[in-house]
Amino acid sequence: MMSGVWKEVLDKKRNKYYYYNTNTKKTQWEKPDELSSSPEVSKPKPKVLSNAVKLPAASTQKKETGKPLWKSAFDQRTGRTYYYNRVTKKTQWKKPDDFETAKVPTKDASLPLNPTIGSVAASSASIVTSQNMIAPRDSIAESPRSSLTYDKGVPAAVVPKKKKEKKIWREVVDKKSGRTYYYNRKTKKTQWQKPDELKPDDPTPDVPIVTRGHTASGSEIPILRPPSEPPSLRTSLVQMGGMRSSTSDMKIPDKKYESTRDEKKTLDFDANILESFDKGLQQQQPKTLIQMIHLRHFLIFKRRRLENDLDSDDDDDLVGGRGYEFTKHRHGFINRILRRGTPHDAEQLLTYKKSLIKKSLLKANRPRDKQAIQMFKNIMSFMGDRESSKDHWGHAKKIIKNALKAPMGMRDEIFLQLCKQTNGNPNAQHCKEGWNLMLICLCAFPPSKNIRIRDYIQKTLTMSKKNLDRGDGIIERAELALMLLDVIDDFGERMEVPTELEVHSIRQMKLIQVPIMTPDKTGKNHKLAFSVNIGPFFTVSELEAVVIRKFGIKFMKAFGLFEANENEECLLLGSRRVLDVISSWTQHIDDDDQVTDIKQIKKQQELDERHVEYKYLLFQPKLMVNTAGPEKNLHLLKDPVAFELVYNRAKRDYLMGYLSPPDKDVLKLGAFKLQIDEGDYNQTIHRHGFLVNIIDRYVPQNLIPDPNNHHHKKHDEAVLKSFDQRILRKFEKLRGFSALEAKRNFLEYVEKYQSYGSQFFEVQQRRQLRSYPEHLNIGICPHGVLLQDPKDKEILDQYTYKEIVTWGHSETKFILVVGDVVQQKRLVFNTSKGQIMNDLIHAYIHFKVEVRKNKGAA
Repeated sequence: MMSGVWKEVLDKKRNKYYYYNTNTKKTQWEKPDELSSSPEVSKPKPKVLSNAVKLPAASTQKKETGKPLWKSAFDQRTGRTYYYNRVTKKTQWKKPDDFETAKVPTKDASLPLNPTIGSVAASSASIVTSQNMIAPRDSIAESPRSSLTYDKGVPAAVVPKKKKEKKIWREVVDKKSGRTYYYNRKTKKTQWQKPDELKPDDPTPDVPIVTRGHTASGSEIPILRPPSEPPSLRTSLVQMGGMRSSTSDMKIPDKKYESTRDEKKTLDFDANILESFDKGLQQQQPKTLIQMIHLRHFLIFKRRRLENDLDSDDDDDLVGGRGYEFTKHRHGFINRILRRGTPHDAEQLLTYKKSLIKKSLLKANRPRDKQAIQMFKNIMSFMGDRESSKDHWGHAKKIIKNALKAPMGMRDEIFLQLCKQTNGNPNAQHCKEGWNLMLICLCAFPPSKNIRIRDYIQKTLTMSKKNLDRGDGIIERAELALMLLDVIDDFGERMEVPTELEVHSIRQMKLIQVPIMTPDKTGKNHKLAFSVNIGPFFTVSELEAVVIRKFGIKFMKAFGLFEANENEECLLLGSRRVLDVISSWTQHIDDDDQVTDIKQIKKQQELDERHVEYKYLLFQPKLMVNTAGPEKNLHLLKDPVAFELVYNRAKRDYLMGYLSPPDKDVLKLGAFKLQIDEGDYNQTIHRHGFLVNIIDRYVPQNLIPDPNNHHHKKHDEAVLKSFDQRILRKFEKLRGFSALEAKRNFLEYVEKYQSYGSQFFEVQQRRQLRSYPEHLNIGICPHGVLLQDPKDKEILDQYTYKEIVTWGHSETKFILVVGDVVQQKRLVFNTSKGQIMNDLIHAYIHFKVEVRKNKGAA
């Protein structure tokens, strides 16, 4: 309606008329006097949902279009018809009274859609009852959205998704103390006291462990909900076998949690996570598995604070996904066949069951029902709820092996089955074993964001609060599982199935003892240096840092860990898990993995021929930098421990026949080693024949006659006597040499050899080098890059670092470009060791550049 300068407009959001002045361009709710004095014109009442909030009727009229206001739709899941309002965007089950007569009002594009309300009191007199409707407080009724719950199955595609407002305050749990503090996204400050904005008017009611939600397509998803009262980590950590509960244990007082982000420097935390973990090991000296995981969890949480991870939004919207709804389980064979009766709800599905499940818990895994049922059998057998001839490791190995190959849905199926069998299990020991298996799985692979295992664990802790002293070990395992959720999320899944020792250690809540070997004094074998207690997430780099600290090495860059046996060794990538390395030594093809295809069998046979079985971890230099000549490294010479380890490796490589020295140098090197071992020449002791029985300590093994060959016995004896006499004559001339001088002379000789300090890696070439075999060994040494025949160990080609233009790698390839400015050659090799090769070349070139800079500065 229009009278002079005033227009009457319907506000669709509030379903109420306001008044627009065409001259002043202002709007108001109150009816102007000009319209009050004008003759009344009948107008339709605002459209009101039959079972929704009743709004006061207006007295003006609005034009209508021919498009109906209401639209009916059929819900296929429930078989019911619901009704959709095109103006309010709401749905309801009940048929509106004006369903057939109501029409959508016209839009006037020249008028503003929302009036400016000048009175605050007017807006405060109403409250929001739905997404797009505001009603007075005295007229609240049941809204369509509240009467239309998700459990009744209204398709979510019709109901528009409510935009989630970003809250100013966010609740964060302090992983150390278990207390909840509050973070303000605007001021970037934290505080322990709960803000008034977050304090509810009424206490939060208890909620079940599992409820049902919906995806965008309207399907149900299992969502684990938290209990109303969260557990106290500070209280429960006291029960965890030695881990102190004081927040000062980690050298961070409580007041620092209340500081702003501008005070990051006050947190005693190095940005290098590796160095900080090593410092934590020195300070805390963890003796048990839970102490080790607690230290790692604390550092991960602390690092996330410094990376402003608190600013990230909650991941509630990530929960659930396509197929992430429970399958319908019914009690009784007839009910399952005829699909009658009420299906089990989520609470029943995640409660202990003494018999086997008939199908998977998640609908997404229905095509893999057979595999899900087999997983459930292994879980029950591991826990002791089902008899089996296999031990714990046999079941855990099968579960994790299949899980690492399976899609994420099957991994979530395993965690849900574990939740089911540990929830309400009447046997405390069997329940404890279920939690052990939960820990083993959490050390191997993480659950997805589609399920909330954390909330189930927190509920277990809350329910067991009154029974902390019962001594069944469930509480400490649940606490450990809670921390492992963050740790495995940070590290990701592992690559190998755990060994029997690892499974046994996790069940006992103990650390795993790993022996570290070094080259022995004889140079032929490796000796045990010491053992290190590690946890499931220890990486090679972290173990290297521990070993370097135990040795007291200052020249750290040149040393690393190798997987080795008596004859071969291979440098390890620093990011690999140590237990994955150890597991790869013992993994074999199971019966269910046997291949039947002829091509696959031949391929497997070729892999078996080239496969090397390693037995232990070897610590030694990975970069054999020079100790003599123009490129000698002064940092190495100033570190006696590092120098000794370099000498031991050079001595071992020489005696194993890796260096191929000329014949004239064999006598000199044998004499130097004899001077190091025996001291000055003594005529009464070092007579002819002194070296015959120990000649393998001073001469490379490829030059020593085979003692089992009796056809040339006299000739072999003559060769041994010749070595003995000539080495002793050289040895006699070294009288007065100290052991250190003899070692430096020994290294000065061997550093000149072509293959000195080489790390060899097996690669496959793409037939770019047609005269060379398909499989080659690439050696990286202080002089450059070597190409070696893997069968006879002959050096086929060599590229110095001056000839290397560039290099690179991917997960499956290593690329080397050699040549000069005029002509270049690009070599591509297939290998999984590309990153290690890349890092070695980079390190050698770095040392060479560093030496030249030092010379220039001098």
